[in-house]
Amino acid sequence: MDIGALDLDDAGIQREFTRFLDVTPDEFRRQRDEVAVTLDPLAAVAAIAPRPLLVVHGTADRWVPVAQARRLAERARQPVRYAEIDGAGHDFAWERSYFRELVTGWLDENRI
Repeated sequence: MDIGALDLDDAGIQREFTRFLDVTPDEFRRQRDEVAVTLDPLAAVAAIAPRPLLVVHGTADRWVPVAQARRLAERARQPVRYAEIDGAGHDFAWERSYFRELVTGWLDENRI
């Protein structure tokens, strides 16, 4: 999904994104635009801190190599949690309940 192409009002941004983050819709737009220009996730990931980051990747993802997720997590500043789901593909189709528990647990841990 190209979030830079989304044309949402403040309520839409709040509903879809910022309710999960500690940013205002304006700050979200600024960060989104900055990332869209740089197009370098490895460089941009450090800017997420001090907000917590969760990186989850399936070991059987045929679209995005798991090594890319590992590098992303390595470049991130703390707090970051990295999790690989063994055997999961790009869509986590057969691992959805585990994925859901992982994400909701992380959200609870971080009071998000």
